[in-house]
Parts: sequence; structure tokens; C-alpha cells
Amino acid sequence: MFRPGLAELVVGIAAARHFHLHVGDKVVLPTGSWPIVGAFSDDGSIAESELVGDADTLRAVGIVAGFSSVLIRLTTPNAFGTFEHWLTTNPTLSVNAERQSDYALRTVNSAAAFYTELTYLVGVIMALGALFGIVKLTYAAASARTREIGTLRAIGYQPYSVAVSLLLETAALSLIGALLGTGGAWLLFAGKHVAVLRNVFDLSISPQLFALGVVWALALALLGALPPAIRAARLPVPEALRAT
Repeated sequence: MFRPGLAELVVGIAAARHFHLHVGDKVVLPTGSWPIVGAFSDDGSIAESELVGDADTLRAVGIVAGFSSVLIRLTTPNAFGTFEHWLTTNPTLSVNAERQSDYALRTVNSAAAFYTELTYLVGVIMALGALFGIVKLTYAAASARTREIGTLRAIGYQPYSVAVSLLLETAALSLIGALLGTGGAWLLFAGKHVAVLRNVFDLSISPQLFALGVVWALALALLGALPPAIRAARLPVPEALRAT
């Protein structure tokens, strides 16, 4: 732990990993070099992306002028209601109290919402491009197999069976691509450390995101293969057999 009155810092383990900081390193500030004397963890909270020093020392050297927030450890989580009531009813204070998790949702997640919407917008644009690509490729594949489709119809296969087989083949290929893509994303990004708005986060590819990618791929495959499948099912048998 840093010692009161000295220019010393302790570093959160998330910041230490991302910025390659170790105990014994020095952080250069306008008032000089501050050595890192320790590291701390906080159950994976956002506090682990911070460097912490003695508040009075930081104020004395002019690095900070005051306090915009104060982090308090209560005896139990259930004590928050009593503590909040004491703060808000104290006539000498003009402050608000909120849980650290709620504070993170209000501050950090306000920016995260923008990036989430931007991600979905880019995803929709890419999905539309993929959809047109699926339609074009499936039309080309069905056209190249026109005689094969005509032969299947001639030996007794119904138009519905031909259409379903084309849809299932497209879905199977799309599923393989989706698994490769989501697997690649997991290998590249799962557990990676990123810094956003001076906060360090660990990226994760959750099972829900994995499933969402696979479902999107299958939905686009079926939607894109539907027009070529209908065309293949409606193709007259004599015309299909004459195709070269």
C-alpha cells in the first residue's frame, strides 16, 4: 500500500496488464516520478483500471484540486440504504449516493450504448451485402446444376423436395462459415484487454453472442437461397434437361 504523505502509487491489476506496469516502475507526472509500490484487485470491478495514491499528497502537489466523487466501503451491502438516507438528509451536505455498479452503468455505459448502436448499424449493412452475395452465388450454383435438377425432377422428385434440398445445402455451408467466423472471433478477441475512456476492460465472447452470430448466418442463408430455390423448383423438366 502507498504510504500517506509520500509520492507513491498502487496500480489496479487490469491497468497493470494493459499498460505493462509492474511494482517498482515509475509513472512520470508533472511533479516528478511516482514509483508503483503495489498492485490491487477488486473482484474485476472498473476500479482495477486505476492508479491510486494518497489524496492529500496529490492535492498538496497540485495534481488534483478537489474531489468529484468519493468511494466508500460499507460494512455490508444492506447498509447502503441507511448510508444514503444519512447523506441526503444531512443539511450540511449537498451530495448524492449511488452504488458503484449503478455509477458505472450511468457513466461508462452511456458511451457503450453509442458503440453498441454503431455495431448493430455496421452489422446490418454487412448483412445486406452478405444477403445479396448469397442470392447471386446461389443463383449461379443452381444454374450450373440445371441438368442435375432436371434429372431429379424426371425420376420423380417433387419441386418442393428440390427447393428444400437447395435451402438445406445453403444452410449447411453457411453454418460451417458461421462456426469458422465465430471461432475466429473468439480466438482473436476473447480475453483481450482494451482501454476505453480511461477504463480497462476484458473482452468476452459470450455463448449468447456466439449463438447470435450463428443464427444470423443461418437466417441470411435461408433468406438469400429462397428465390433461387423457388426458381429451381419451378423450372420445367424439358428445359432443364436441355441445359448445357
